[in-house]
Amino acid sequence: MAPLSVLEAIDDGFSRLSTREALVGLGALFAVQLLMLVGLQSQLAAQRELLEETELPLGEEVAPEVLPMALDIPLGLSMVLWLVMLVGGVTVSMVFFRVLAESPSMDGREDGSTDGRKQGPNDGHEGGEPTSSEEPRPAEQAHQPADSTASSSTSSEVLSDWDSPAPNDWETQSKAANPFEERASKPLAEQDGSLTWNASIGRTTLVGVGAAIVGAFIVGVGLALFILPGLFLATAFAFTHPYLATERIGVLEAMKRSFETTRESWLRTFALVAAIVLSYVTISSVGAMFVLALEAYPVVGELINVAFGALAWGYALALLSSGFDQVRRYRATQAEKWDGIDDELLP
Repeated sequence: MAPLSVLEAIDDGFSRLSTREALVGLGALFAVQLLMLVGLQSQLAAQRELLEETELPLGEEVAPEVLPMALDIPLGLSMVLWLVMLVGGVTVSMVFFRVLAESPSMDGREDGSTDGRKQGPNDGHEGGEPTSSEEPRPAEQAHQPADSTASSSTSSEVLSDWDSPAPNDWETQSKAANPFEERASKPLAEQDGSLTWNASIGRTTLVGVGAAIVGAFIVGVGLALFILPGLFLATAFAFTHPYLATERIGVLEAMKRSFETTRESWLRTFALVAAIVLSYVTISSVGAMFVLALEAYPVVGELINVAFGALAWGYALALLSSGFDQVRRYRATQAEKWDGIDDELLP
């Protein structure tokens, strides 16, 4: 089992965007990006008018000739609108990522389940009836002799004791030393420290903005140093925002976990980041083509452009969510594989 498959993430990304919740998230992204465009074009229009009044030679080149989404509002108000929508875009992106992270994965659907979980031994039976390997039904119990029933109860008690061994010190220390593996083995909604829908939205937005600023600065410095360090850092911190969106941790802790997660599969994570960038550029370029093609209807062209921009960003988040889930499942599987191995080797 590979820790990360880009092709699987591409297929799974389309599936994650096909849910009703994802469509609502795409609508929210469209609204936020549209208001950001209104604020930006309103700023450009106001600045152009101010520069024309001062008779600067470069005043006519500050903004495009056509600003169809600009509103006749003061410069300060347009700047506030743009900044508020910029922060709102971070909030919507973080919440939308949570929606995508809780969507059923492609692996779960291939197993025939509807909630992304693999089927258990009782799944697929009408009414949840047990299989033949479990306890007999009441009708069968009536025909069993008393000594057989007593023997069954005794055996079930023994098996119950065998299935629930008493925890030892080594297991306690192992879980304390590896909290990531313990969290990754649980569903997202049951993870210790995971965020709820009605809590810490403001905190998540704040740390998301902080992570974006810190990450942009670090990657920018790395790109200035012969590009390669920037590519390495961008890949190493690719899962920073996913950790911030799904767990109640700080920026530095999220960056640390992202670095540890990508260290085992850096090349595959780099391929995932490349696929995210390429898909975003490709989808958003389609919207830019509509702007050029509908030059006679600039408002319609801008609306289509914003729609493709929201779709491009949403699919980028879906790719990142799928890759993030793959890595977490892989680490959880590895932790479960080696869990208790020392106990088996003990005399």
